[in-house]
Parts: sequence; C-alpha cells; structure tokens
Amino acid sequence: MGPSYDPNICPENELVGEFSNNVAHSMGRYGLRIFHKLKPRERPCEAISADNPAIAAEFTGFTAYKCQRNGAIALDVGNV
Repeated sequence: MGPSYDPNICPENELVGEFSNNVAHSMGRYGLRIFHKLKPRERPCEAISADNPAIAAEFTGFTAYKCQRNGAIALDVGNV
C-alpha cells in the first residue's frame, strides 16, 4: 500500500536469514517478537503449493531473561 508498493516484493514470506546465539535482556515487553504472517517459501509472492513449498525459518540459541512480558512471542506464523 502506498507509493513504494511493488507486488513483486513480499517480505512476509521471505526466508529469514541467520538468527542464532542472540540474547535479550531486560526488554520493555518482548525479547523477540515475530510479527504475524511470517510464512517463508521458495517464491515469496506465490501461494504455498507442492511447487512452492514452505521453508523452515530457524531461530537457534536464543536466550531471553528479565523481559517484562514474554521472552519470545509469535502470532500466525508458518514453519518457524
């Protein structure tokens, strides 16, 4: 939506790069918050199908402590 909109760019479905060995300490709410609709797949702008499978997004070695709400939270995500 807006002047920079491009139907060929679909960030909600892009593969997450490396996320490993991170620490969140004394955060205001969440140590890690994965916003809704993270559903990575081979071709992000096309629907998930046998020809366009979901890709696992791996979050490894994450530690959270003294966060006011949650260490980690996610809503409506795919293969995470």
